[in-house]
Amino acid sequence: FCERFAGIRGKTRHKSIYGVMRAVTEMAKVLLADDEEAIRLMLGRQLRRAGHEVTLAEDGVAAVEHLGQAEFDVVVSDMKMPRLDGMGLLARAREIAPDIEFIILTGHGNMENAVEAFKTGNVFDYLLKPLEDIHELDAVVARAVEHRQLRTDNRRMVAELKQQLSELEEARLTLLTMAERDG
Repeated sequence: FCERFAGIRGKTRHKSIYGVMRAVTEMAKVLLADDEEAIRLMLGRQLRRAGHEVTLAEDGVAAVEHLGQAEFDVVVSDMKMPRLDGMGLLARAREIAPDIEFIILTGHGNMENAVEAFKTGNVFDYLLKPLEDIHELDAVVARAVEHRQLRTDNRRMVAELKQQLSELEEARLTLLTMAERDG
């Protein structure tokens, strides 16, 4: 049963813990950009433990290169980095992959940075380093993945509704034409 659901992207899969079946969120492709190597490696390891596929980037320029080469669900980015900072990466990510969820993680946080980041759009959350609990990042990434999936599902359903409305309008016009012809 569990094997049947493994590897189905964007769906819920089931995992047995202590003999009890429970649903867990499908894992994400995460791009993690931080210029501090120790933090980058530690956060990457944590996200991998949570089951995510993680790509590491040492700064914003490297992250942009990765964004051009692969599709990601979530970007987790430090705010202050050499060559291209988190705000610059956010702007480029919005151009390259507008549907990507973006989480800013910084030790240089203040309310002005947070407000500026949220105004630019596509920022799902803003976390301050050091994290009091590293599992907080797992939870935020899981919520970001769920948010992205909900947006995708919403777009799909809107498109389906538009198609159905178009088909209904076509049927209405056909019936109207038939009624006029048959008098």
